[in-house]
Amino acid sequence: PLIRIAMRGFGVIYLPSILVQSHIDQGELVPVLQDYARKDMWLSAVYLQRRHNSAALRALLDFLETRVGDKPGLKK
Repeated sequence: PLIRIAMRGFGVIYLPSILVQSHIDQGELVPVLQDYARKDMWLSAVYLQRRHNSAALRALLDFLETRVGDKPGLKK
């Protein structure tokens, strides 16, 4: 709903880039106030280590690793 509101010109939104990047690429949204965006945010994935983790869990962890990259504090 927030993306639709912003696309209609009713305000500024603050969302993770993964949610809005396609709209930015298509010219539907324009980044503003980038100097004020937090750059110190990070993500942790906590899960129970098992002998045979599911393929879904492995796919999620691989996806997060490619999106987050090699950021400080990223532990494998």
